[in-house]
Amino acid sequence: MSRAAIVCCLVLTACEGELIGVRPPLTTPPSLVAPTELVPPSRTVQAPQTPLAEVRATVSGAQAVAFARRVAPMLIGRVPTPDELARLSMGGGTALRELLEAWTTEPGFAEAARDWISVKLKASGSGGGIDGDLPGNLAAYLVKNGRPHAELLTAQRCYGRDGAPRACDTGAPFTAGVLTTRAFLKNTASRFNLKRARTVVKTFACSDYPMDHALQPPIERERLIPLFQVDQTNDSSAGTFGNGHACYACHSQFSAHAQPFVKFDDQGRYQANATGLQDPALEQGRSTASLFTSHFTGAAAASEHSQIFGQQVQNLAEAARVISSSRLYLECSARSFSGYVLALSESEANALPADVVSEAVSEALARSSQPTLASLVVELFSHPSMMQARRPGLTVTP
Repeated sequence: MSRAAIVCCLVLTACEGELIGVRPPLTTPPSLVAPTELVPPSRTVQAPQTPLAEVRATVSGAQAVAFARRVAPMLIGRVPTPDELARLSMGGGTALRELLEAWTTEPGFAEAARDWISVKLKASGSGGGIDGDLPGNLAAYLVKNGRPHAELLTAQRCYGRDGAPRACDTGAPFTAGVLTTRAFLKNTASRFNLKRARTVVKTFACSDYPMDHALQPPIERERLIPLFQVDQTNDSSAGTFGNGHACYACHSQFSAHAQPFVKFDDQGRYQANATGLQDPALEQGRSTASLFTSHFTGAAAASEHSQIFGQQVQNLAEAARVISSSRLYLECSARSFSGYVLALSESEANALPADVVSEAVSEALARSSQPTLASLVVELFSHPSMMQARRPGLTVTP
């Protein structure tokens, strides 16, 4: 891929504004299992004793104490008590895992989940008639009620700050957790729906464009509008957008992820009659009625049907189920939440060793086929390599 193609991918996703009252930042292809809020979590079973559990027992009391002191303030909103520190000093890594299980039942952990997703989506407070707390409310509700973490993207309803169920606010005939809140959709509104697509990929799959074709097969060139069919810097036949013409490499994937958003306008409202066609009177990427242009030609421009991670989907709700049912989503969530608690940058969180994150997610999946956020946190934060690291996320021991 040419350097111009990569630059084009990055330039096209520039921020075009965020919700008033938002909180600034504080510091192979998946298999579809279609979890939904209406299906109870799978029966939790006792995982077999593993080599990882045996190694956990070798972590010293001093290491466990140091790590607990580091994570507790952001994880549960308080410091460890003298009794907790004494137990850790005596029990080391095994005691830390037990303590983490207890901590994830505390109200402070639910508030940490609320703050984490609010920060990631830059949504809180209210402005312009939009309830920016809905994404964080859902995250807190799932934690408080022991719901599968997949429901962050598949929940059938939204919730007030008190946990009372309420309808989501887009007017769409379907619901896809935080993705069908006006707070998310307003914050990520941009031409061709590029920012919405990229935010989903970065936040919930820890990926960016161009992606591995094994994960996201590209859309056929001839299905795209002429603007995005070209990939040669010396081809000026289709006009320009962003940083030039070498854009098919990214937009062959962008197009698939942007299409499920084609009927949501710049205020996050669902408009069933959206055409996805370019308004000739406006800048490229803008359709009529404050909507955004599709990558696709003809009748396909108005359709919410797309392909996500190689699977056909009818709308955003189905796309969310594909993403949230992947192992990639669980691993990304573990990285992202750890980064929030440990005050790591996004790049530092994404640099957590793949084998460490994978082993933690495998432990969580051994106990339930639909892990909760709590189970992901317990397994990753009690992983021996995390406890023994001088700076978790940067110098984790193998």
